[in-house]
Amino acid sequence: MPRLFQIEDHVFGHRAAAELAEARKLSRDGRFSSIARLKATGNFGVPKFLALAEATYFAGLRKAGVPEE
Repeated sequence: MPRLFQIEDHVFGHRAAAELAEARKLSRDGRFSSIARLKATGNFGVPKFLALAEATYFAGLRKAGVPEE
């Protein structure tokens, strides 16, 4: 892996962790504790929207370390 990508992953990881901690602090219902919990509390009922969220939003949360369950 090129060094630039390693640096990018490192920076992304720290930034994502900080943003995730802030979201968890602001959200009192625990929705950011897992992907499953977020899906249960969100409005992802439209198949096209859910597919887009899976490819982008949830993929980013997984990369940030949010567990599935």
